[in-house]
Amino acid sequence: MHQQFDVAKRAGRNPDARDLLRASSLRCTGPRLAVLTMLAEQQRPLTCSDATRQLGPTGCDPATVYRTLVTLADVGLARIVNGVDGKTHYELASADAVVSADHDHTHQHAHFVCVTCTTVTCLAAISSVEICADDAWARAAANAQMQLHGVCPECELIGNE
Repeated sequence: MHQQFDVAKRAGRNPDARDLLRASSLRCTGPRLAVLTMLAEQQRPLTCSDATRQLGPTGCDPATVYRTLVTLADVGLARIVNGVDGKTHYELASADAVVSADHDHTHQHAHFVCVTCTTVTCLAAISSVEICADDAWARAAANAQMQLHGVCPECELIGNE
């Protein structure tokens, strides 16, 4: 069940989001403010379709949401997480971005990808791997992501009933 994001109520009232966009040399447009703030309030990475549904009918059209997510990822405000379903999922990149009371983006964390329902879930209790390689490889690696694949607790419960 998706909780709809109230664009008019939240997008313009987040000074942190405005500061982040400006610091990234981006204009503070309504769609950018709405998408960045909405990402900060999520418990898990979202696909573009998920984000469009979250923004609801008063939000942005799918093409605008997609372009906004790509732009936020390009400047480092959003991080791309790939799922088992082959779709790109997006999440807030760091604690330097907007921190929601519901979800802590203050650290690198692992993700669990359910092979049954394809949901991608943040596993805050498991921090991502640190790159431990010789100097040449350590300098060459831009980032590391840890993904665990299996059946999520909800699908496991359904399968055992």
